[in-house]
Amino acid sequence: MSNPQSISQALPSILSASSASTATRSGKGTQASSRLYDISSLENDGSNFQTWKYRIKTILDIRGLWEIVSGAEAKPDGKDAAQLADWELRDKEARAQITLTLKDEPLSGVLHATTAAEIWKKLNERYEGQGKQTIAFLIGKLFRGTLLDDSAMETQLNAMHQKAYILSTLGQTLDDTLVATAMVISLPPSYSTLHTILMSTSDKLSINTVIAQVLVEEKS
Repeated sequence: MSNPQSISQALPSILSASSASTATRSGKGTQASSRLYDISSLENDGSNFQTWKYRIKTILDIRGLWEIVSGAEAKPDGKDAAQLADWELRDKEARAQITLTLKDEPLSGVLHATTAAEIWKKLNERYEGQGKQTIAFLIGKLFRGTLLDDSAMETQLNAMHQKAYILSTLGQTLDDTLVATAMVISLPPSYSTLHTILMSTSDKLSINTVIAQVLVEEKS
């Protein structure tokens, strides 16, 4: 099996070759940008999938590649060699744009995909797909994880909030108070005093309240 790291290192050469010329969109008088945009990578656990997906979709649209990725523009039958070559070039550019923003674990899941549309489908099925396994995985991450002192609390709490959002898109909506409680439970031992205060309050916990209190404690 190919090494994900070697694949990542090889992809820039693919992009370099494909971006040497600017692709003309089939049947349209516009040109597609060959610029590679740099965005935050999709994390191994998919915790930032929704924000990554929004950014990469916007970029693909700007570059005139989204219709290739979405499948709206199917691969030509080959009767027109120039049209087929143009589609294949743009598909390579789309694959490079997507895969160069994946960390090793999500990348390993699409190594054998042959088109940008297949890569997109696999990523969506893995990180946003319907299914009991996906829901169980996210709930486990949400309620069994422990936050780390050596990482920014806001980033970690936002990642938990994001998991709750993804669960809601899968039809498993969690109450705001329940998610807030999960955040408190996941606090590291250094936040034991705040943990006790938040769990003892008679006020109803909310995600925004917990995040605000944790950030104040982190700065103190």
